[in-house]
Amino acid sequence: MSRQAGKTWTREVLITNAYGRQVKLQVKRDGGWKTIQTKRADDTRLDTVVFRFKGGDDTWYANDHNRYLFRVVVGGTRAIAPTQSKALVVKPTMRYRAASGYLQPVTRIRAVDGGYALTPGRNGNKVKLVQRALGMGSRWETMDSATVARVKAFQHSHGLRATGTVNRATWLALGLSSRSWTSVGGYTHEVVADRSATRRERIEIMIDTALEYVGSDYVWGGAGTPGQGADCSGMVMQALYAAGMPTGRTNVARHSLSGFRSTRALYASNFKHVPFSHAKRGDLVFFTGNGGTYRGITHMGIYLGDGKMIDLSTSRGTAQVRSVHVLDPWLDIVPQAVRVFS
Repeated sequence: MSRQAGKTWTREVLITNAYGRQVKLQVKRDGGWKTIQTKRADDTRLDTVVFRFKGGDDTWYANDHNRYLFRVVVGGTRAIAPTQSKALVVKPTMRYRAASGYLQPVTRIRAVDGGYALTPGRNGNKVKLVQRALGMGSRWETMDSATVARVKAFQHSHGLRATGTVNRATWLALGLSSRSWTSVGGYTHEVVADRSATRRERIEIMIDTALEYVGSDYVWGGAGTPGQGADCSGMVMQALYAAGMPTGRTNVARHSLSGFRSTRALYASNFKHVPFSHAKRGDLVFFTGNGGTYRGITHMGIYLGDGKMIDLSTSRGTAQVRSVHVLDPWLDIVPQAVRVFS
């Protein structure tokens, strides 16, 4: 599913005294000047040319760089030589900014290195692939004692050092691809929202991305593609990345560490907290076990409005849209929701 957001960026350039000549608007791109639009002035009724463009084929400039060069080239006539303007520097800004003091949207999310070794206690999509390759079937995706023992036995039988840690050599010996060694553990959704995206557009991009996980497998510590699966916070992280919002104290590699809880990290990140009774579409909702505090947060979802949310649940084994108030009986709603787009 492809999405485009923010086809609202408008740039206007006026050229006076064109006198019937051909006028080109160009932008510096890939080391050369590319013509965006061409017009001709009316030498009897008009000596001003106006260029306007919105989105379309030129949306590339909304995210690529923080600085752009434009120029105008005016063709010559028998009496007038061709001319070109000096380069016009354009420094685009974000249309949407979060409230002062909170995490702000970005145009790119820095990719992390997914080529980490699977040590005891590690979780996530890479562990899932290893367990399947070892014939362990569907189970909790963590490097537990049973998985480590199977890895050691495999390493011993294949002439590898029997450490129980899955390094690249063991990964390849299991028949897993060289590309997947880094891509599975480092998958980070590209930013869909460009600089012109509004708050509402970012929220809808986040929700659309989360909805792509409906039917995906639950993977403990996972933050993979919808086809690979994820857990509750892994899905939310990828949805935030698509909307151009960083995740503060967590990323997809840290998410898989033993004992690390991205639900708690996202709750404690520099986002605005609002009473749950005031939750709006796009807010993050959190759950804790047996009436505990935020330190005991174990689950989260994205609020859709009208008492519904989307979450990826271990008890259901898949992502789904459901009522906020129909959860496992041992989970309680944290009284504060998190407003990412404040």
